[in-house]
Amino acid sequence: MKLTTNEKYFLLLITLISFLIKIFVTYNFNLPNFVDSQAYSKAGFEFINFFRIEKVIIMPLYSIVAYFNDKLFEFYLFNIIFSSINIYLIFLITKKIFKSNRIALISAFLMAFYPFNIFYAVTGFSETFFLTLLLLGFFFLYNEKIYLCSIFFTLSILCRPIGEIIYPIIIIFFSIFIFKYKIKLIFINIFKYLIIYIILMSPWWYHNYSKYSKFVRLNIGSSLVLYAGNNPLNKTGGGVIIDEDDLRKFPERFTKTVKDYDFEEFRNKPGFELKVDYVDPNGNLTSYKTGYKENQIDPPFGKILGKVSRIKGDKYALLREREFKASALKFIKENPLRFIKNMFQKFKKFWSITPNSHEFKNNLFYFILSSLSIFLLYFFSIIGALLDKNYKNKLLIPFFIFLIYVSFVHMITIASIRYRFILEWILIILASYTLNYFYNKIIKQ
Repeated sequence: MKLTTNEKYFLLLITLISFLIKIFVTYNFNLPNFVDSQAYSKAGFEFINFFRIEKVIIMPLYSIVAYFNDKLFEFYLFNIIFSSINIYLIFLITKKIFKSNRIALISAFLMAFYPFNIFYAVTGFSETFFLTLLLLGFFFLYNEKIYLCSIFFTLSILCRPIGEIIYPIIIIFFSIFIFKYKIKLIFINIFKYLIIYIILMSPWWYHNYSKYSKFVRLNIGSSLVLYAGNNPLNKTGGGVIIDEDDLRKFPERFTKTVKDYDFEEFRNKPGFELKVDYVDPNGNLTSYKTGYKENQIDPPFGKILGKVSRIKGDKYALLREREFKASALKFIKENPLRFIKNMFQKFKKFWSITPNSHEFKNNLFYFILSSLSIFLLYFFSIIGALLDKNYKNKLLIPFFIFLIYVSFVHMITIASIRYRFILEWILIILASYTLNYFYNKIIKQ
C-alpha cells in the first residue's frame, strides 16, 4: 500500500519533531558523562591514527563514528541522525510484516517518541548506531537482498559482536521457512554471507594479528565479561565495580561501593600484579607497584595492602583471557545451582521495569518516565504477540529468535537494561499491532 500525502507528511513530521526533541534534551538536560562514550572516541582516535585500539573489549566501527563526531561536533549529532533513520526503518519493516500503513505509522510514532530511543541517541552509546545497522540488515533480508543484508549484519558485528553467531541462523530460517528456497539456494545464500563476512572482517583480523601476533576473530573481552558474571562476588547480575574513588569523584552518580568481581583469585597468576592505591590530600588516586625499584612499594607492605591489578601490555591481555575463561567455567561447573540462580537474577536485571542507576532511580521524573514507558511497552507488546497468534507469524519468528538469543547471552554473562535497547524495537512493532487492533475496535463501535 502506497502512503497517502497526509501519511507522508505525518511520517516526516514525527521524524522532525523527534530530531528537535533530541537536540533540546542535549542542551537542556544535565545527563551524566558516561565513561563508555568517552572510551569509544579515544579508541577511534587510536584506530585512525595508529591502527591500534588499546582497550581490548572495543570493536572498531562505532569508535570511528564517535571519533569523527567528537572532532566535528560538540554533541552526538551522528547518533541523533541514526536515531532518526531508525524511525523510518521501523516503519518499513513493520509495513513489510503486517502490510498495513497504519500499523507501520504507529510503530514509527512510538519509536520517534520512545524515551529510551531519545536517551541513547543523546548519550553517545553504541546502541543507536548498532540498531541502525541491525535494522538495515533485517530490512534487506526481508526484501531478499542477501548481499546487502550480509554487509549490514557484518558491519553490526564490527560495532558490537553480539549477533555474530545468530545472523547465519536467521538467514537460514528466512531461506527455508519464508522464501522457501531449495537446498542449493540456501547454501548459496550462506556462502554469500560468509564471503561478505570474511571481506569486511579482514581489516579487523589484520589489526588483531598485528596487535597480538595471533588470530583473534572478534576481541578478547568476552572472557572478562564471562568471568565478571560468573564468580563468587557477583550478586547483582551486572559487571560493576564502584570503589571509594568513584564515590569521591562522582557523588551525584554513586552512593555506595559495588564489587561484582575482582582479581584477587589471580594473585601471582600470569598477566596480573600487586599494586597499592594511594589517595593524596587533593583526592587524586595513584597506584604503586610492589618491588624495590623507584616509585614502588616495599614487598612486605605490598603483600598486606596490595590489590591485584592487570598488567598493561598485549601479551598479558592474552594470558588473562585464558585465566578469566578457566575461572568462569570452573565456577559454573562447581556451582550449578548458583549459576542458574544468577541467570534468573540477570534476567530480572535485563528486563527490569525500573532503572538501575542511582541518578535515574532517585530522580522522580526519570524514574516515572522510564518505568511507565517500558511497562506500557511490555503490556502492549505481550498482547500484540498473542493477538491473531502473532507468536506463530513466520515473519516475526526471526525477531523472537534474536530476542531470546540476546537475552540468553546476557543471562550467561552480565546484564544491564542498556543492553536491552537493541531488542526494544521488536516490542514496539508488537505494541503497534495491539494499538491498531484497539483502534479498529473503537472505530467499529
